[in-house]
Parts: sequence; structure tokens; C-alpha cells
Amino acid sequence: MSRTSIAVLSCVLLSTLACGAPADPAANKQAANKTPAAQNGPAAAPEAKPVEPPVEPPVAPPPSSVEPEGDPADAPVEELAPEVADGETEGEAPTEPAGEAPADWAPPPDADIRSDAVIRPGTPAANAEAFKSLPNAKGDGPPVGGIGTNGIHFDSMVVGRGFEKSRCVEPTDTFDVEVDDRVNICLRIVHPADAEETLTVTWAKIGGHGSRKSTVTVKAMHAYLTRSYLPIKKNGYQGEWTATITTEDETVLGEVTFTVK
Repeated sequence: MSRTSIAVLSCVLLSTLACGAPADPAANKQAANKTPAAQNGPAAAPEAKPVEPPVEPPVAPPPSSVEPEGDPADAPVEELAPEVADGETEGEAPTEPAGEAPADWAPPPDADIRSDAVIRPGTPAANAEAFKSLPNAKGDGPPVGGIGTNGIHFDSMVVGRGFEKSRCVEPTDTFDVEVDDRVNICLRIVHPADAEETLTVTWAKIGGHGSRKSTVTVKAMHAYLTRSYLPIKKNGYQGEWTATITTEDETVLGEVTFTVK
């Protein structure tokens, strides 16, 4: 074989080896770093977090409002808050006298308001005991009239021309049909706090025929303010009048007289 043939053969072999040689690992690594990683699919969108509703500040409830109960037209009333009793007065039942008390009888001043001294002569012993068992609350006074079977009584009874804030104003026993339109009787009633009862007011003209009656409801509380009134007119009302207030069992608690001119 000639030298030329050997040289050609050597070149062919060297070319073959060069083509089949593996790539440089370092170069391959650099190429891999420069080539972005293949993606299997579209990138997932970030998961959206639910938007929380804004926290509302607490709303204070509106202040409560209680409407007062309407008073009946024929007997306007005002309730007194029950009062804490100071205590009860012990004592023996008074001896029941044979006759009624004189018209001008009055309890002695500064007497214990739950003692025998303030009980009107002629009061039944059972009524007197019921009266003495009632609590003695702030604002109470001695009875100004009779006492009922459960101790009910008035510690204030006023006849007046006007009426304001559950009290009679311009106290008087004489009324004028040209000026006045009614006669008011204002009462402070003390009775058992758990009893509701009805009183009757009988208006009678002295020497006249017949009478007029009205009722007063006493609610279940220790002390109660109320009134009753008689409308007066120009015709037929002039003269002397009495107003008698009785319990359901007809015990007389109070009586007043007045004149209409």
C-alpha cells in the first residue's frame, strides 16, 4: 500500500472517532443551565383567598320607652312606688266603744301612726288589728276617717277646686257654678299591697232627690293617689252636698260636705 493510501485511511478513521465522541460534560452542564426548564402545561393561577366581610361595630339597642297607662276620665290616678316598711307597731286591740266618735274627733298629734291612739272610736276590733298590721312606710300618716276590714284607710282626703299632679289645689268647701265646673276629692289610700279593690263615692244633695255614684279603683300597692269628682252645672246643683266613700262591704272610710252656690 502506498503512503498516500495510508494517509487517506488515517484521516477517515480520525473523522469517525471525532463524530462519535461524547460531548464535553462541562459544556453540557452550562448549556443546561442556560436553557429554561420545560413546562408541562400553563402555570396555575394563584388561588384567590375569599374576601372577609367587614366587621360591623355593635349597635347599641335603643333605650326602652314605656308609655304610662292611661287614666280613666272619671278617676285620674297616679301610682306611688311601693315603699320599704320601717316596721310594724305591736299593741293590743283597742276596746270597742259603745258609740261613734264625735264629729270633731281627731287623732292626737305626734302619735304613732299604727297605734291605738290614732284609731277612730267605734272601729271594729278586727279592722283595727288589720290596720295595725300594715307596714309603716315613708310618707304614711294617721287615718283621717274609718278603717276597712283589711286595714284600708285614707291618710289624706282633700276637697279642692283644681287638680294638678295628682293633688287637689285651691282647697275649699264652697264652689260657684259661674266659675267652677267640678268638685274634686283627692285621696291618698293605704291598704295591703297585694289587694286591688273598688271604692264607691256617693254624691248626695241634702234635701234633694236621689244621688249620683262613681267608683274608684285602688290598685295593688301599699299607697295609692287617686281622685273622684262631681261635674256641676248651673241648673239644679246649688245647695249643700255630701260625698260618702265606702268599701265593697259598705264600710265608710270618709265623708265630706261642701256647698255649691
